[in-house]
Order: sequence, then structure tokens, then C-alpha cells
Amino acid sequence: MNQDKKKVLLVDDDEVIQEVLFTLLKNNNYEVESAENGKVALQKVQGKFFDHIITDLSMPVMGGLEFIENLNELGVESTITVISGHSELDNVTKAFKLGAEDFIAKPIQFVEEILITLSQAEENARLKRDNVRLQQELEEKYVFENIIAKSKVMSSIFATINKIADYKTTVLI
Repeated sequence: MNQDKKKVLLVDDDEVIQEVLFTLLKNNNYEVESAENGKVALQKVQGKFFDHIITDLSMPVMGGLEFIENLNELGVESTITVISGHSELDNVTKAFKLGAEDFIAKPIQFVEEILITLSQAEENARLKRDNVRLQQELEEKYVFENIIAKSKVMSSIFATINKIADYKTTVLI
């Protein structure tokens, strides 16, 4: 198995959409698993990490909104893309509030839209990781522990700086 392949979980009860997207993603170097509803998909995410989850909202047994809520409760960190019909825009809004990152309307006009959406999600995830890493590097570099001082006066100044550091104001010490 190639470690570079991104893993996608495709959740949709429409067999035609599943087959088309499954083939498209496989042919574009994604490792794909599918599920016909949120309940089956939840069982899959509990044993495996997926980079992306593409889910329909209207499905039997467990719909997309309930599925996304369960993903949040489990702390799943996959990017979530919702595919849904235009008649469900209220539910799409709810899905975004629950953490979905993108929406593709059914019927899907251009299957390449899925590839573009996943590519953008991967870039956003990379930027978030880089941002966290850079913030950690800055925090490690610019800490008081890196300043050498032994006097009580300097210790007092450091304590004062620590107290006011989170305020967005100018302070003369």
C-alpha cells in the first residue's frame, strides 16, 4: 500500500454516485472506501483515519447531519465535504456550522469538482499544520527562559510582562 495516497470515505446511498466518485477518486490516486449511510460510515471511522469524508445529507438509517455530529463527538479530524440537492440548503448551512468545509450540489455537473475540492482541502490542512508548527517554533524561541537574568528586579519585570502579555495595549516598563 502506498503511504502517499490520501484516504477518502465516500458516504452516499445513491449507488450511481458512489460508483462514479469511487472510480474517479481511485483513478486519481486516492484510497477510497464507501458506506451507504452514516451508521456504516461511523463504524469505518472508528477503526481507521480518513483524510477526507464526502457525505450526502439525505440517507436512510443515519443521515449526514447526524453523522457529522457523531464525527465531532468522536473527535474525527477529517475534512468533510457535503454533497446534497438544492432543496436541502437549510441542512447544508447546519452542516457548515457542524464543521463541513465545502459543499457540492447534486446533481454533480463536473466530477472534476470533487478533485478540486479535495485538493483545496489538502492545501488548507497543510497551511493549518504549517501555521501551528510556526507558532510553536516562535513560542519556543521567544520565552523568558531564553533570557538570562538573576536579579530580583528582572524577575519582577518578567512576572509583570507575563501578567499583561495577553492584553492588546502598549505598556512602558
